[in-house]
Amino acid sequence: MDNGRNTLYAFVGGMFLGTLLGGGLTLLLAPKSGEETRHEIKEKAGEVYELGKQKAKEVYEEQRGKISEVINSDKEPAPVKTASAAK
Repeated sequence: MDNGRNTLYAFVGGMFLGTLLGGGLTLLLAPKSGEETRHEIKEKAGEVYELGKQKAKEVYEEQRGKISEVINSDKEPAPVKTASAAK
């Protein structure tokens, strides 16, 4: 039991030491300051948000048109396949 406890402490200690060394090296070797990195992340997040918003609007308009066609037509919509019907 004592050997297992020592192994656990060694593992946790190694993880802690590795985390500290990795974090320290990251700060020393980072090509940009934290402020620059945060600004860049904020810009990219804004771009992704706007692109997602644009795509969502396009899909909404496309589906809205299709739904309007079905509602305004005399045709019956195609039956929806369920998981239980597929088996």
